[in-house]
Amino acid sequence: MNENDKLASKPGAKHSYSNIGYLLLGEIIEKVSGEDYRSYIINDIIKKLSLSNDAYLGFVIPDNLNHAHGYIKKWGFLNFVLNFMFDKSKYIEGTYNGWNQFKYFYMNGYPFGGLIGNARGFAKYLQALLKDNQLITISSKSKLFEAQKTINGKIIDRCLS
Repeated sequence: MNENDKLASKPGAKHSYSNIGYLLLGEIIEKVSGEDYRSYIINDIIKKLSLSNDAYLGFVIPDNLNHAHGYIKKWGFLNFVLNFMFDKSKYIEGTYNGWNQFKYFYMNGYPFGGLIGNARGFAKYLQALLKDNQLITISSKSKLFEAQKTINGKIIDRCLS
């Protein structure tokens, strides 16, 4: 029997974060909307924001020169440990002033990490989300920010947003 065939706990008894949940949510959005996830987000959210030319939200890195990289200290303990875990040539682009620079890493799954943007784009999205009825209804917004509870009524440190 496969070790993952059983639930780790009763539904509603415990919680944990999982990108798989967002993958499932993306599938639900596609089924309900009749569009692929990426098109739905562009048409039903991003276009509604009327972003200015200096604000960006999308699924393509618009300008590699201004796109953030991850870094790790070249002579740090974690970098040493990574030598035993990964082929760093796949992930490290170069070394600059004592720091190893990671290559661009793009999640190949739109619902769980594919949206790219700059500060102005994300600020515009968050402002619209907080306004009443601009992106979602007041009722949906209250559910989005409501503290979640276990099956026993204990409030957990998560909300749907």
